[in-house]
Amino acid sequence: MYCRFYSVLYNFGSTLLYCHTSPKVDGPAGRKSDFFAVSGWKYLLYAIVLSILFFHAANRIDQIHQAQEESGEKKYKKERYFGTSKKILIATIVIAVGNLIFNKYFNLAQDLIRTIYAYLSGTGNIRVWELALPLGLSYYTFSGLGYVLDVYWKRYPSQKNYAKFLLYIIYFPHIIQGPIERYNLLGGQFFDESAVRFQTSSIKRAFVWMGFGYFKKLFVADRMAIFVNGVLAKPDHMPGSMQLFAILLSGVWIYADFSGYIDIAKGVSSAFGIELNQNFNHPLLSKSVPEWWRRWHMSLSSWWKDYIYIPLAISPGFLSLCKKIRKNYGKGMGKFFKDAAPLLLIWITTGLWHGTGSTYLAWGIYYFLLFLCSITCSPWMTKFVKTLHINTESKSFHIF
Repeated sequence: MYCRFYSVLYNFGSTLLYCHTSPKVDGPAGRKSDFFAVSGWKYLLYAIVLSILFFHAANRIDQIHQAQEESGEKKYKKERYFGTSKKILIATIVIAVGNLIFNKYFNLAQDLIRTIYAYLSGTGNIRVWELALPLGLSYYTFSGLGYVLDVYWKRYPSQKNYAKFLLYIIYFPHIIQGPIERYNLLGGQFFDESAVRFQTSSIKRAFVWMGFGYFKKLFVADRMAIFVNGVLAKPDHMPGSMQLFAILLSGVWIYADFSGYIDIAKGVSSAFGIELNQNFNHPLLSKSVPEWWRRWHMSLSSWWKDYIYIPLAISPGFLSLCKKIRKNYGKGMGKFFKDAAPLLLIWITTGLWHGTGSTYLAWGIYYFLLFLCSITCSPWMTKFVKTLHINTESKSFHIF
């Protein structure tokens, strides 16, 4: 309870303090680094090291692009420059993703080794090291990788000022649970004098966002958590109807908890004159599983789509493989593989990103099957509805 109270004071206090400062590069960057420092300097070191990697990789790729354009359009030069920038991109992805996997699965690997050792030796006395996951690692890793990929795809030029780029990486309101911001949308706002300044309207909007977020988190989500955890902790002593109600209520609890945090983050950022992207769009009103994920954690869903799903789906190697499958096994199988393979990769990655262990892997496969079923059955359902003249806009259909 005291931690929550101090969290409220910190957010409201930092909001008021920031409003009396100028938008110079060293000021905001310093305040954002303070946020990491109070959690432990080692977490700030992680962010700085990765930011240096992303910063220099993007700048080097941008330099190669400029050199290629200045050298003319001769094919051999274009291929040489493209190959070099691609190697830098691959190396950056391997290092960043490898670091993320190491930090997320180091403790799990140790537990597995300890279990095997205990089984073979008959004792579990083996020394292990507990590794704490760095604060916000997944989010600033994704933000940095998205930035490097955008520069590689020539969507915008790289940032030449490291302090400005570091500010984008460690901007604290969204670093813990999102939203995952794109550099071209967030980075430019930091250095716009007309945006980052004291404004009464933005302060009012900030207090509304933060007040609503704290209400959802403290008065809705945390109260629901007491009931849900109490019921599910003792399933043998609770009637089935109560357990079913607790399971249904757990979805609302997670939504109120997560979206409450996002509202607080949007409020704090709004007070600074920085607008964060919308991360939820009334997901509880969704009519299908795909629509749910278009409304839930929207910044993560769009990141998967833009940086994994679409690049894989349109890659020459994947299209060539789909063509071979269609030729050898028929048009239907080729289309099925083209739809299913990128989805399977996305949902396995999503499951393993959310947590470690077989439970999260099964969770990802579960949603993959739901998505695949939705895509596969959609044409049949359209014909079915059309044949029976069902009005899909009626209230009775929505209730059904």
